[in-house]
Amino acid sequence: MRSLIFSAEDSAEDTIVPRLIALGAQRGKIHIAGRVRQANEAGEIVRRAVSLNRDLPSIERLLDKHSDIRLLIIDPVSAYIGRVDSHKNSELRIEILDPLADLAERRGIAVVAISHFNKGSGTNSLERVAGSIAFPAAARCVWGIVRDAQDPDRRLMLFGKSNLGREVRGLAFRILPDADGRTTIQWCGEVSTKLDDALRYEADQQRDASSRKLDIAKSIVTSMLPAGTSRLYDEIEERARQMDISETTLRRACADLGVKKHRNGFSGPFVATIPGPVCPDR
Repeated sequence: MRSLIFSAEDSAEDTIVPRLIALGAQRGKIHIAGRVRQANEAGEIVRRAVSLNRDLPSIERLLDKHSDIRLLIIDPVSAYIGRVDSHKNSELRIEILDPLADLAERRGIAVVAISHFNKGSGTNSLERVAGSIAFPAAARCVWGIVRDAQDPDRRLMLFGKSNLGREVRGLAFRILPDADGRTTIQWCGEVSTKLDDALRYEADQQRDASSRKLDIAKSIVTSMLPAGTSRLYDEIEERARQMDISETTLRRACADLGVKKHRNGFSGPFVATIPGPVCPDR
């Protein structure tokens, strides 16, 4: 049996192949797809990214050539949908997911479509999948990979949903270097953690970290810029960078504190000011 991999994020030579070797894969049975070759209007042969709504016939021809391919991996699926809007459920189903499911059924192959979680805080893990809810809704089975809250060096592969069977326990694993320095996976056994719970905890941790960063940013601003004084904004930015505070967090802190920013002269540097208290008229 053979596998076909579409990967838009990892280099075959630098990443995918070394990892396959580290895992003891039979390289002759794994095909890594490249870009599509086609003629442009001038008759020149050019290469472009694969698009599932344009190139399924080409994929079918590849499956004809290697009739024992039984696994198709698409990483990430959002990189292979062309100009289809990934947030429009009906368009995504009609143009991409339904034809792909039909291909899988006709050819007797399994399709693993990899996506990412967005940075939202929803309680339902399926709603956290980036893009349209159509991605997890169309899948027969969904699994999520998250960091282990109890062990930062460990990852958890947790059950999301299955239309074909019962809920099962998750698996823990570590990503480790082998003797040659390539990365490989060490499986650590089953876990009872729920995907919704893991994502909820992760979102809470991110909110707490964001709140701490904002507090630090406000402390930087108030210590460098007492009320009623002025200071070059570049100096505040530099101090924030030293404290690993992002520009977005610093801007939010300044807005919360009422910092006013203006240019010193026509083309001079920006100056920041926190207005002092207004004295009542006597």
